[in-house]
Amino acid sequence: MGIMLAAPVTATLGVIVVCGEYRTGSIRASLVAVPDRLRFLAAKTAVRTGVTFVVGVVASFAAFLAGQAVFAGRAAAVSLADPGVLRAIVGAGLYLAAGGLLGLALGTLIRHTPGAIVTACALLMVLPTLVAFVPGELGRRLVELTPSNAGSRIALVSPVGMGPWTGFAVYLAWIALPLVVAVPLFRHRDA
Repeated sequence: MGIMLAAPVTATLGVIVVCGEYRTGSIRASLVAVPDRLRFLAAKTAVRTGVTFVVGVVASFAAFLAGQAVFAGRAAAVSLADPGVLRAIVGAGLYLAAGGLLGLALGTLIRHTPGAIVTACALLMVLPTLVAFVPGELGRRLVELTPSNAGSRIALVSPVGMGPWTGFAVYLAWIALPLVVAVPLFRHRDA
């Protein structure tokens, strides 16, 4: 469950990848070096997402091995061969990489570090809490569709309710919204 705490961190780092260049003014030099803005943003996105995925999978696998050592010989012990375990380990990396992509999209859209970080953290941490106040079945369904709750299903061995890939697809839809708006703005705004 450490990924729930790591997701806002990866989103924050995603924001900094973009907004750091705007803050220092180095975005101008970057865009002179790579005038094709779409290619520049795609390369930045690919590197950021790939590194976060690899680090997320390695950290998740290390946590799994630590858990194996703690629970060895107990009823709670599981192996990589158990259903859903390997998908959950790789899914943790996917979830964290997508969180970084969310931050990158918000940073590109907002271009202001504090504003983009607050927006990312609000989507990942505050929105599920607020939606939980909606009563009844509607509230339960809406909580399930919030970004962090939907996305984290990919990193659970036995998710209840929405399936792991469906939840991850919902999370990617949340990420696509700011990205679809940010890309055309990035191509046409001043640096």
